[in-house]
Amino acid sequence: MIEARKATVGIRRGAIVTALIILPIVLAAGVFFARRPGSDPRIYGNDFSVYYFAAREMLEGRDPYQNSIGEWTPYLYTPLVAEIIAPIALLPIQAAAYLWFLISAGAVGAAAWMLVRLSGDNEPSPVLTESFSGGFAAAIALIVTARFVIDTFYMGQVNTVVMMLSLAHVYLYSKNRKTTAALMIALAATMKVTPAILVFYHLGRMRFKYSAACFALIGLVTLLSFAPLGGGAVSAARTFVNRTITNGQGFDLKYSGNQSLRGFELRLTGESGQSTSSTSGPFTLLVSLALVGAALAVSSRGLSELASAAPFFCLAVILSPLSWKDHYVILIPAIGALGLRFLNAGTRRAKLITGGALVVCFALFNVTSWRIIGFPGAELADSHSLVFAGAVLVFVSCFRRQSMNVEAPKV
Repeated sequence: MIEARKATVGIRRGAIVTALIILPIVLAAGVFFARRPGSDPRIYGNDFSVYYFAAREMLEGRDPYQNSIGEWTPYLYTPLVAEIIAPIALLPIQAAAYLWFLISAGAVGAAAWMLVRLSGDNEPSPVLTESFSGGFAAAIALIVTARFVIDTFYMGQVNTVVMMLSLAHVYLYSKNRKTTAALMIALAATMKVTPAILVFYHLGRMRFKYSAACFALIGLVTLLSFAPLGGGAVSAARTFVNRTITNGQGFDLKYSGNQSLRGFELRLTGESGQSTSSTSGPFTLLVSLALVGAALAVSSRGLSELASAAPFFCLAVILSPLSWKDHYVILIPAIGALGLRFLNAGTRRAKLITGGALVVCFALFNVTSWRIIGFPGAELADSHSLVFAGAVLVFVSCFRRQSMNVEAPKV
């Protein structure tokens, strides 16, 4: 018992020292990322420019869909994202971008902390529960998804915040804070529609009333986000549905950067013309139904809330008709679950399979970056859907039954 307490204290001190080292690096990195939007909010610098412009539009009494920085850089979200950014949009754009980076980086830190705490749901030792095992899982998740995290910072996107809220839903539910958990998924799904798929993991665990309540709350929060637009709310909602849900903007979903099931289908079949902007096809629909069914089966027998929800984090990018690579930060919780599975695998074979999957995913996600293999190589990798293949590998890895070690590993 005394040795266990000493180990806990030592690990906590190590965590504090690590945080003190990382914090100055994060604060300094923010200066670099804050310059990305440029100094003129009327010119597109990165995606934060779009959020900032939309927030300013709302502050001036207009809806965020009326005007855009450019024809192909419109605002694609519900008004909630602009409403959240509105307070910092009162500042000059680069100052606002710096604060937004800190929020985004804080979301990653919060997600890592929740992964540490969630490891206690299926770990045999209290010492390992919130220290070694959880720290290992969080580190693996951030390493494997490092490219997507950095790209999200670089583009000033909302992805890390959405990921953190989605993970908070699972974490808070595991702590029996069900109402707050429902609010977290409602916020995440209102910001970006695809996290709503996470509610289905509750269906797999036969929580029908709770699932219905979550869907109802998502609808309510979405409606409330349009309420400040007053009489123009209905028109704005129509614009949002047409522009984002049905791809009325006309994005070419066959484009290699779209690492979703729909993008994979279009590239596989070689379709062209008008059909490449359609958000669904027979292949996508049938495979989507099969994947959801498989995920429901996994969730019904998961040893923990995180293990049960893991495949649905994968489906958030696999099933979305438009998944840029930056969106893949939402895989952090699923890869964290695989990290825990690797650490606690009961056999050498199970360790090799899970560890091998993590290594392959790291390569598919990071080595395919243009920063490493150049633009031609990255384009070739994207055209062959290698990042999408990594998400599918994570999803399939969630299917293996988890066998726990009888004895906790010594630290």
